[in-house]
Amino acid sequence: MLSAIELQPQNPAIRLRLAKILIARNALDDALEQIDVALSVQPTSVEALLARTEVLAKQGSTVELEEALTRLEQVSPDTGFGPLGKGRLYRRQEKYPEALAEFEKALELQPDSVVALTEVVNTE
Repeated sequence: MLSAIELQPQNPAIRLRLAKILIARNALDDALEQIDVALSVQPTSVEALLARTEVLAKQGSTVELEEALTRLEQVSPDTGFGPLGKGRLYRRQEKYPEALAEFEKALELQPDSVVALTEVVNTE
């Protein structure tokens, strides 16, 4: 993997593959570094933004996580990923009305989403 990065240092796909390996090994700071390189090349990559939110959630970086989720929602407004993530963040912060509103927004965007529906039911 590292030789692939040496050959193509700005290739976001390679950086994201490495980041996923690093996440699995719990090397979160190193993973975030790789994700940020990928985002510098491809700032609207939903995959990279999702990976970034995963790392920030594991690190407990609530302010940065909320910012990343807002960015994800801007980049991919129809997927429900942003509201779903925000709902989970707000629930962890015990902001239940805000969490429910975000889960309902995710469900409106993706009415067939079992995940969003489960989150709504578990938050009510």
